[in-house]
Amino acid sequence: MNKIRFYVCPTCGAVVQAEPNVSVSCCGKQLEALKAQPADEAHKISLCEVEDERYFTLTHGMTKEHFIAFVAYVRFDYVYFVRLYPEQDAAVRLPKGVGGSIYYCCSRHGLFEHRL
Repeated sequence: MNKIRFYVCPTCGAVVQAEPNVSVSCCGKQLEALKAQPADEAHKISLCEVEDERYFTLTHGMTKEHFIAFVAYVRFDYVYFVRLYPEQDAAVRLPKGVGGSIYYCCSRHGLFEHRL
């Protein structure tokens, strides 16, 4: 699971998660895997632990033109994926686990990674 790749269709917004070395297409277009980048100030996350979960928040606008499309917690043994939509809060409760990475995708600026 550590090598999982994320693909987002620019036409319909569909999100696909797959192992490396696959060919992914949607709406008649070949999709390229998103490349994760470290967070900048506009895309910095906040994590706090609440009982047996982690509460993930972003101070990021959630308008129809610019929003966080999804959040995924990836560990060696599973992927926990949450789709977000415009005009809702950029906040997600994730299971608490040891290690792994949190990936989140901005509709304008691409994929970001936060290693735990």
